[in-house]
Amino acid sequence: MIWLKADLTKHITAIKKKTHLLKMSKHIGICVVDLYLCAIYTPPSESPYYEEELCSSLHTEIFHIQAQGETLLCGDFNAPTGSEPD
Repeated sequence: MIWLKADLTKHITAIKKKTHLLKMSKHIGICVVDLYLCAIYTPPSESPYYEEELCSSLHTEIFHIQAQGETLLCGDFNAPTGSEPD
């Protein structure tokens, strides 16, 4: 979720809805280049909603937008941090 003044919404564009990728124009004044914000939730690997290809498709998308501006990833990646099950 992003909270901002209503008059700034004209500078924000939804790029992809599945990965919640937003483009925040440099005209907002946050960066000198456009900022791409990706808010993501990755279900645990045991979940029926888990998608094996999500990580690789996210990597591909980020690779393409890196040349266009700054990229910020945030959210819950459910990354494994040890050998114990969730």
